[in-house]
Amino acid sequence: MDKQELFKVSLEELIDILEERGLGWSIQHLNKELQARVYDTNDQCISRYVAHNEFEGLAFMLAEAMYQVDWTLYPEKK
Repeated sequence: MDKQELFKVSLEELIDILEERGLGWSIQHLNKELQARVYDTNDQCISRYVAHNEFEGLAFMLAEAMYQVDWTLYPEKK
């Protein structure tokens, strides 16, 4: 998935992309860190992005985590 494409869509659209592939996601505040994570069908974390500052948007964070995913392993489910 092209990085430029990921950063041009809304948070809802990013979630739709993940759910179309059967992937889970979360945005969490853990130990003073704000993190976005992507999970596979076995609930294993396959990608994680930690915010560098408190002003990063949630869509940006999820897009960063999604950019690290190997999309060839997670095709769209019909």
